[in-house]
Amino acid sequence: MSYFRLTLVFLLVLGLTACGSSDEEEAWSGRSRGDAPTPSVEVVQTQRGSLPLEQRLSGTVQARNQVSIYPEITARVEDVMAESGDFVERGQPLVRLRDRTYREQVRQAEANVSIQRAQVRQAQAQLSELQSELRRIEQLADREFSSRQQLEALQAQVEGAEADVAAAEAQVEQAESTLSERQADLAQTVVRSPVTGRIGRRDVEIGQRVDGASRLFDVGDLSFVRVRVSLTDEMLSRIQEKP
Repeated sequence: MSYFRLTLVFLLVLGLTACGSSDEEEAWSGRSRGDAPTPSVEVVQTQRGSLPLEQRLSGTVQARNQVSIYPEITARVEDVMAESGDFVERGQPLVRLRDRTYREQVRQAEANVSIQRAQVRQAQAQLSELQSELRRIEQLADREFSSRQQLEALQAQVEGAEADVAAAEAQVEQAESTLSERQADLAQTVVRSPVTGRIGRRDVEIGQRVDGASRLFDVGDLSFVRVRVSLTDEMLSRIQEKP
């Protein structure tokens, strides 16, 4: 109401001035005909209330199921198949690494498996031959046509051949395990997204050499995000939960 009262006082002063002497009236008329415009006055209703306060804060935005993607092997980047802001599905290829060395390692491991399997077949053939000879000697020994020493010597050879077969089979298992590792390394030359979401940041370029400590992407579900900010005690005293 203070604005309204001030307006009435201003109008009253104008009325009193108009009732003055003729000289003052002429002087006022002269001023009114001058260049200065008559000031406009507006009556407004005062309002009471709180003013909104704004505060700029720094914080960290984290998407739901957000992960950072790192390569499992050391290699040079040959192709990048996603950009910041792209939506990707789980398992979608993101980066292709140079795989020449890893393909060669797989071929060598495959060749070693073939060699070890051949040695198993050779050891099995030797064992089969000795077992046949042992059966023949056993039949002769039953008829007392063969000595006990000859029989025992052949039995020892059979046992040695069986050990050779077991060792060869173990070598095959080891070679196959190495092959599986080499194949897994080769598969890691294509880096895939572990989750479905949107790429928040790309930190990889073609030609870059990366390893297990090189972050390539951040991926997360932006349909739900959480913002972390640091607040002082004074700020907390002014914050109220919105109903």
